[in-house]
Amino acid sequence: MALILPKSIFLHIPKTGGIWVRNAIKRANIDTFEYGEQHSHFNELLKYRDSQFYEKKFIFTFIRHPLSWYQSRWAFRVKHGWKMQHPLDFNCASNNFCQFVENCIEYKPEGWVSWLYQSFIDKAPKDVFVGKQENLGGDLINALHNAGEAFDEQLILDADRANVSDMHGKSSKDMAVYTTDLIDKVLDVEKSIIDRYYFDINPSSLYQQYSLEYSDVSI
Repeated sequence: MALILPKSIFLHIPKTGGIWVRNAIKRANIDTFEYGEQHSHFNELLKYRDSQFYEKKFIFTFIRHPLSWYQSRWAFRVKHGWKMQHPLDFNCASNNFCQFVENCIEYKPEGWVSWLYQSFIDKAPKDVFVGKQENLGGDLINALHNAGEAFDEQLILDADRANVSDMHGKSSKDMAVYTTDLIDKVLDVEKSIIDRYYFDINPSSLYQQYSLEYSDVSI
């Protein structure tokens, strides 16, 4: 569901830290209510109020790097089960991480993550503040300040982690390790969103962080 705050709206893109954002906002004692399903994008919100209601509010959302998004999405489904009513699961499900990503690329060659993010960000009636999962606390504080919300920063920073996709004590990055070739493929198909929001990252650091060749973890 889209989270409606006094002066702003939070659009919850799946697997980008949104559960933590919701909990942190609640912890900060900001009044909220919700419209739609948990991951409603803007078109669905028009079922509840006309566009003028939303145009008056500051809109914010969060993303994460596509390489990390695929890891988190795969680990979550392996842990909790695939849902074949979801088109991504129906077309791409595999308990082998690299095969899952290959399936996603074949299913959505223009980039599933790019398509997903754009469906939230570009369909809004005004510019959207885009925070990053890699800097959840700081970017949420910036978003709330920009919106003019009243809150205690420390209550945001003290919020506990939420919805972590760990499996048997290992994180999704431990269990879902890329080959360098697969990193190349993801960077290519997700180029539009990477160039837009992650242009400042040195690609060589991504290979060191995500590639099997640089990892000590065997899966």
